[in-house]
Amino acid sequence: MPLQLRDDLSYCSVDDQLIFLDIGKDRYFRLAETMERRFKSHQRGQSTDNDIRELINAGLIVGNPSPKPLLPQPTLAYPERSAMELSSMARPATIPDLIGALWAVGNTHMQLKTRRLSTILSGLSAYRLRRTYRVETQQSEATETPITGATAAFLRARPYVPIETCCLIDSISLIRFLANRGYAAHLVFAVTAVPFTAHCWAQAGALVLNDTVGNAHAHTPIRIV
Repeated sequence: MPLQLRDDLSYCSVDDQLIFLDIGKDRYFRLAETMERRFKSHQRGQSTDNDIRELINAGLIVGNPSPKPLLPQPTLAYPERSAMELSSMARPATIPDLIGALWAVGNTHMQLKTRRLSTILSGLSAYRLRRTYRVETQQSEATETPITGATAAFLRARPYVPIETCCLIDSISLIRFLANRGYAAHLVFAVTAVPFTAHCWAQAGALVLNDTVGNAHAHTPIRIV
């Protein structure tokens, strides 16, 4: 039977080091040297039967009757702009924005305390699919667009929500907030290798929504939702 990477597993290569994200077990990890060598051999199509057996036993690859390539997660466009750098934060937060941010952040905070990450991300994708119908146009000029304005509305309201800020909570919440206004955005999980750090942000096309372009460039994407 054809073999492929587990659906809830993704990886990226940073400075020739493989880093994995297992959303089914809510963890990042690296492989031991021997196992990483086997995985890289399998990537190149040069694995032995013993390599394959060990990778299956480790739960890294599985059989699938409809094979997909053993490749890292696809990436969005390379970040070129940031909504934080284009939108004005000086305007006051409105009551609808405060209510929307409170609902999105509160809902996300509760889910992260009671559900597995894989379940939350599956629900997020389904919710976005149901609610969104607007797509961010790819504009190179440094001007505010509707989605940057909606993002700014969330960022202005967020400090009034009495839940500690965190990139995961805030990014998922922002995507829900935008979906309620018809805008689609993706959740980008990314890492650095030395020292290891994990980070995430919301992005639409080449537009980073709740982070700076420089910080996004400093991280390597490992999974796109």
